[in-house]
Order: sequence, then C-alpha cells, then structure tokens
Amino acid sequence: MPLFSPYGADVKRPVTGAQCMKNTAQLAQLLTILSDVNMFQISIAKLIMPREYHMTLIAAAAAVSTTSLTPVNYGGYLRWSPTNLNLTFYDSGDQAVDWYFEASIASANVAATATCILRGVAPLATLTSIFVGGPERKRSASLAMPVAEQDLWVTLQTSNATYAASLWSARLIGVPRMWSA
Repeated sequence: MPLFSPYGADVKRPVTGAQCMKNTAQLAQLLTILSDVNMFQISIAKLIMPREYHMTLIAAAAAVSTTSLTPVNYGGYLRWSPTNLNLTFYDSGDQAVDWYFEASIASANVAATATCILRGVAPLATLTSIFVGGPERKRSASLAMPVAEQDLWVTLQTSNATYAASLWSARLIGVPRMWSA
C-alpha cells in the first residue's frame, strides 16, 4: 500500500533513513513531501549538514614530546583565509561558524604542565594538561578567529624541564551557528 503523497501513488513503500542517505532521489522526494504537507518544523539544512567540521593540524603516529620551557613549533601549518571561506550559507552573521581548538596532550608527571598553543600572528588558544599516562583531549572555548589572512600552527612546551610534555593530535573545529542554538 503506497504512503500518502500529494503527488499520487509514486511512493511505493516506507523509506528508511538509511535508504534516503544512499538514494538522493528518494531523499529529495521525502523532503518534498515533508515540506509540502508541513509535517515538521525542521530546517532542511539541519537534516543534511554536519554538526562539526574538523581540520586536522597534527595527527602523529606516535606522540611528539618536548622538555623545552619555551614553545616548540610542531607545525600543522594551516593558511587561514577568512575571505575564501564561504560560510554565509549558515546565517547572515559576521561569523557563521564557532571555531574551537582541540588537542590531545599529556604531561610526563603531575609536577609539570603540558601547554599546547594554537598560534597565528598572536596566540589564539592555549590548552593545558597535567594528565599522566596517555593523551587527554582538551577543547578550547570558542575562538575569535583572525580577520586577516595568516598562517596558523601549533606549539608545545612544558612547565618543568625534568618532565616532558607530549602531543598526539591537534585540530581546528568549526561548528555552524545553527547547531550552537
């Protein structure tokens, strides 16, 4: 028995979410039906857009470590170019995406603090950890991203040269504002 459709009996059977994701024609048909009969008050963009965008800066096969008391550059260079980011699809605000810095870091001993910094022309975010025994994933508060084009990179340091700070991964995460509300 066909599902109700304002377009006649062109929907032959119920359509599962998995089938919709595999078959864009079925997905388009389902979204049209939902839109036309106004069954749900859900933005179509929220149905099809990812909640987070991840830009990997560092993904080390094994942890990188330092006993330096001053920041050591570990790279992960990203050319930040806000004029090339077309983010107006999400909203009409001046920053349609909330940005976060996330890193997996640890210290060799609780007597030392591992500090990982996302840098550009100036430091953008600082994450710290005294976690011992493996990586601790830390995420910054929402960042004020640069308005001018510049390179971004990651540095690492320890607060006690006797104990190393370690870094496993670092990434920049963009969360469209529509998911922040």
